[in-house]
Parts: sequence; C-alpha cells; structure tokens
Amino acid sequence: EDNIAVLMDCTMHIDGEPNITVEAEDGIPTGIPAADVEEGNHSWSINCLDLVDWEGSSETWSYTLDRTPPVIEMTPENNSIVADTTLMTFVVTDNYQLESVLFVFDGEETVMESDFNIDISDWPDGPSEFAVLAEDFVGNQAEQTYRIVIDRSAPEVQLISPEENTTNDVHVDFSFEVQDD
Repeated sequence: EDNIAVLMDCTMHIDGEPNITVEAEDGIPTGIPAADVEEGNHSWSINCLDLVDWEGSSETWSYTLDRTPPVIEMTPENNSIVADTTLMTFVVTDNYQLESVLFVFDGEETVMESDFNIDISDWPDGPSEFAVLAEDFVGNQAEQTYRIVIDRSAPEVQLISPEENTTNDVHVDFSFEVQDD
C-alpha cells in the first residue's frame, strides 16, 4: 500500500537474492508463482518502489517448498504370486511431511499409518487388486495400484514311468508330470 502511488515495482527476494520483479497495484493482493524456485527451505521478502523511488520492505518469512509426492513401497513386489500366509508390508515416506495414507481393497478405504502390514490369509484364491493412496501436508499425492495372485494349492505331481513294481535296466528315464494352477 502507498499513500499516493497506484502502481509499484516490487521485487521478491528468495534467500536474500532478488528473484523476480512484478508490478503491484495499491491495496490489491499480488501473487507470484514459486515455479522457478528450488524445492526446500527458503526465506522470502518483498521490496516495493513507488513512483518517486520510496522503498518499502516486508518482513522476511521462512517457508518450505515441497513438490515431491510421497513414495509407496510394498513387499512382496507388485504382480507377485504369493501364499496366503504372506504378510504384505508397506512403507510410505515423504521428503517433508506425510499427511494421510489410505489402503483401498474391495471398495473399502482404511486409514493407515506410514508403515503397515496387511494379512491376506482370508482373501480369495487367485488374483486380487488393491491400491495405496498417500498425500503429503501440501497436497502432493501418490497412488499405486497393486496386483497379487494368491496361491493356496500345492502342485500336483503324477509319475509316468517306469511303472510301479517294474524291473528296468540302467538306461531307463524317470518321467513325471507336474501341474499347478
């Protein structure tokens, strides 16, 4: 704000260095995008000049710029074939501050901590899909859809030759067949 000037030339300083200059109208909030500023902890302030070069300076404030979404990791790997005794382990991290984690399975959302385990012992045999959604404090989001195949059946083994209770010489090949779903 200025007592006479309608327009002022204002310079934003990031970490004490001039970053960008904009024209600001008297009494009207002015925004400057942070697109060209590196991610991390910074300080910022504004200096404005009126038409006769009177300079007004703001306080210096600190802020953290976070553009990185959370990272979601699962063990075992995505698309794994697993036994129903497998305990799935998830670790969700963020470079600054994690806000929320949701586990979505069969249409139901469950709020989770940043590290959690899922017991799949009562999930159906065969393929299952589920998702983990995470959001950090400033709204960066990550979503990972996973697929696993639960296998509750042992392979079936059938002996083919030599037939049971036969006498064979040393040149016989043992043959069998194995099937698994």
